[in-house]
Amino acid sequence: MVCSDSPIFSPIYKNEEGSISSEDDGFSFKSTSVVQIQLCSAGVLSITGTPDLAGNEPPRLTVSIGTAAPIDYAFSRARTIHIKIHDERDVFFAFLNDYYRSDIRKAVLSEIDFEGSSCKGFQNTELSREKGDKWDSKNSIATLISAAPLIPFTLVPCGPGKISMVVQGHEGKGVLPVLAIYQNGMVIANIETTQYLRQVKMLVSDAPITIVIRNPYVGTLADRNLHIRHVEFIPNTAVDY
Repeated sequence: MVCSDSPIFSPIYKNEEGSISSEDDGFSFKSTSVVQIQLCSAGVLSITGTPDLAGNEPPRLTVSIGTAAPIDYAFSRARTIHIKIHDERDVFFAFLNDYYRSDIRKAVLSEIDFEGSSCKGFQNTELSREKGDKWDSKNSIATLISAAPLIPFTLVPCGPGKISMVVQGHEGKGVLPVLAIYQNGMVIANIETTQYLRQVKMLVSDAPITIVIRNPYVGTLADRNLHIRHVEFIPNTAVDY
């Protein structure tokens, strides 16, 4: 390996997609994640970072070098830290004190069932897992948040008959969600949710049923991030910090 003033970093753990991204000459921690940098000699590692402050503590960079105990560096403002590296080794950077609060308009659909004249249940159900959308097939519970999910919540009944479900809304920006139910490309029902459990029943054909939130809303209230703007390694330096 050839020493470089701009070390190459490799993400080795991320809590979710988008937890870490390249930025400037470094990277941004947006959720819990760990990065590895391989160094080829002794020297000084200089790290410049800026914070997005949220909650009751600043973002912290946890640095692990070899078998030494990890060290936490708090970034309450823009700062540059200098770390002595005594020999060739891997260095790990971790962002472990992520903090995020949001205001989300959400609909929860439970006890989802279908009964036809000659069959019961659904042939298939689909929902892409993105931005908080969830489908619990074991308990027949769907959580809907996204404005335009890649795969909207879709149920394929076994035939014509009656679909039933219990619907509950959670406010976002002081407004409850409104559900639209589609079949054959047309809206067959609009459901205004309440904060209380509400049972919904309706007759449907055997065509796929799609359910979406008509008025989605997700607002960020607080988001703690750490932006590593620049990482520089000076090999075999005589500078003493």
